[in-house]
Amino acid sequence: MIRRVMNNNDLEIYEDDTLVMTLSETIKDGEMSVHISGAIKSTVAHELEDELMAAVSFCRSISVNMAQVTFISGNALRSLLTVQRIADESDISLVIESPSEEVMAVFDESGFSDLLELRYEC
Repeated sequence: MIRRVMNNNDLEIYEDDTLVMTLSETIKDGEMSVHISGAIKSTVAHELEDELMAAVSFCRSISVNMAQVTFISGNALRSLLTVQRIADESDISLVIESPSEEVMAVFDESGFSDLLELRYEC
């Protein structure tokens, strides 16, 4: 069972009683910044998609920091691609920032490195 818990400004996603993923969101002047930590498993990928799709309706840019993501599933890739398509249609910038080594390896293997805008912090 998937459970969503708000803890201060963080959205914690639990599978059964195990914390799987945390989303920390900040919105300022139409720009949304999301920091994700944990694993974006198939069972919780739609939670990420839901949060990002909601932002597409009222933000002009969305940055998703994945430096603390330890795993990303195929369903999560599909969710990111869906959000990217809608963002492109709506002329909204979607940037994946600082993907972890694990995430970058999946992006490279799947060809998503060429489909998503990636940005790295120095």
